[in-house]
Amino acid sequence: MLAKMITAVQLIPYRTSSDDYALTEQLKAHFAQMKQERYPMYLTLDEFDRVLRWKLRGQYGRQRERRAANTAEVVRVVTEAALLSNILTTITKLSYGLGYYAHFGE
Repeated sequence: MLAKMITAVQLIPYRTSSDDYALTEQLKAHFAQMKQERYPMYLTLDEFDRVLRWKLRGQYGRQRERRAANTAEVVRVVTEAALLSNILTTITKLSYGLGYYAHFGE
């Protein structure tokens, strides 16, 4: 007998039930605010560390020595480049999409 597929609508009540939901929302709100205040967008060393703590949870301590090598300048330059690259990729995809629709008159 085949199992019935779970739909996205059935998962909605569980979206907020994770143990890190509040922290996730705090981080998202903080970065949304920073995105309005910083151009180009980048992360500070403290912000990067907050993301690592959130993402790695119990594994955070394992890479302590590697994290210690991260300087504020390195984090800023690398995150700025990564976030700018993401923006440029999105713009490129949008421009191709708009060109496609303009070309075919849709």
